Amino acid sequence: VDVDMELVSGAGHPAGSLPKLAIREEVFDHVDVVFAVVSKSRALQALAKSHAHAQVEEELHRLGHDLRGSTQGDLCSKDQLGHLLGLPCDHLDVLWEFIKAFVGVVLKEDGSECACMSQVLQVVYLSIVIMDERAMKSREENANATWLEKGQSASPKSSGKRNLLDYKEKLLCEHLHPLLFLLLGVAPTCSSSNLVLKSSDVDALSVFVCPQDSSHRAAKLSDISPFFSSALFAHFNDVAEWITSNLAPSSASRSVVISRVHRSTVARGPGDEATTSVRIANCRDATIYCLFPAAAVLVSQCERCTIVVGAAKFAQSIRCTDVKLTLACGAKSICNCHSCTFYLGANERPYLIGDNRHVALAPINACYDGMESHLAQLGLNPDLNHWDQPRVIDSPFGDGERSSVYHLMGPEQWQPLIVPFTAAAAAAQGEGERPEAAKLRNHPVQPFEVPQQFAEALEARLAGIAKIRALIKSSGLEREKLDELQRVIQGHFKEWLDTSGAVQEICDLTQMENDFPND
Repeated sequence: VDVDMELVSGAGHPAGSLPKLAIREEVFDHVDVVFAVVSKSRALQALAKSHAHAQVEEELHRLGHDLRGSTQGDLCSKDQLGHLLGLPCDHLDVLWEFIKAFVGVVLKEDGSECACMSQVLQVVYLSIVIMDERAMKSREENANATWLEKGQSASPKSSGKRNLLDYKEKLLCEHLHPLLFLLLGVAPTCSSSNLVLKSSDVDALSVFVCPQDSSHRAAKLSDISPFFSSALFAHFNDVAEWITSNLAPSSASRSVVISRVHRSTVARGPGDEATTSVRIANCRDATIYCLFPAAAVLVSQCERCTIVVGAAKFAQSIRCTDVKLTLACGAKSICNCHSCTFYLGANERPYLIGDNRHVALAPINACYDGMESHLAQLGLNPDLNHWDQPRVIDSPFGDGERSSVYHLMGPEQWQPLIVPFTAAAAAAQGEGERPEAAKLRNHPVQPFEVPQQFAEALEARLAGIAKIRALIKSSGLEREKLDELQRVIQGHFKEWLDTSGAVQEICDLTQMENDFPND
């Protein structure tokens, strides 16, 4: 690039004095959705199966060049992106929801949305690379299992080398140059020593990295970089070195991870910093409360769990079985889940992608103190709920077999779920503190309106219970008969507690109340 070298920033800023950077884990965690779309793209489906990353980069560069030629710039509309990639309408909608949640869109004067093509291509490249790495890791693990079955030592390929750097930081560092090439729209054959970046180019990297320190979270990357205080450009290699040398461990970013919880109850509330990512993985027979707003929520490979999440811009459930999830969200993706129930307050139509079976969809059935403010923080609208308008994508079942994929829960089956915490109490349980506000309480008013049929069915059940109580009270039964009836009712209730697993949650809640008594 031919620029006046006096306008190019020089290196020489000590890395240790610069603000640290953190991976945007939520982007890395949810690229499965992008890959599912890419694999159906007429232009990219062959690349999705390619292990040659250089070929992937070259083809994405060509596509970007073609689109820039037709749009006169780097911004593209949803329709332009779909035409270029050859995407079916439903797949394009899924990709666009991901872009809106993690990359961001620009609103033009006519109200239409546009995305930065370079950033979209970067995300597509990263999704292919990550899925290829996962497949390679899976093959290695299978090979090692075979070696161990034969009584031999593990394959040398599975040494601890992968653990020298956190997997995500390592992946970004290895593929940073291709990502920067795609950002600049230059051919992979160009020499990086001849390239420079503008401040806007550096800011575009916020798709993958962000300031680690919460005090800098609102700042642009170019503002905390060492390059643009007195210069208009920065050397390509200097920017790459700045990023790789200033990455902090993933755990330093505000991410909540709940993993491998078995037959227990876990509660988390809002911390001192804004939460960007929630991952709930490999839990069994557990009850989990996450009562705070988050940019992204991933529930993966859980079984027989009840999970309540406060609010999320983008949420995804992958390979779960017999899970009951209550969630308020912008976009919701359900991938390869079996016999799960989703109680949703969804501003967008939920997507059922892949081999989903016997999924039940219902209106959101729980709320907690502070939920309304959490919805407002994420820009979610409680007056808008598309829980009953799912889109089925890439299902092995035909249109006439949709009942095997999902059904809408009937009003007679719907039950409200009482969250037994304030958000402050959940935060205290997660941090091990003992604040005055940490106490159990009844749940407040639901921000999302309960559909009329569901509200009427609930009222009818409550009226039926009240009628039975009145009948017993006016029955004139002798004391012995009343005591016998009480024992029968209690016996059935205890049997339900045992068979449903609710007794474990009651024990856990009792323990929490003892740990954090009301002051």
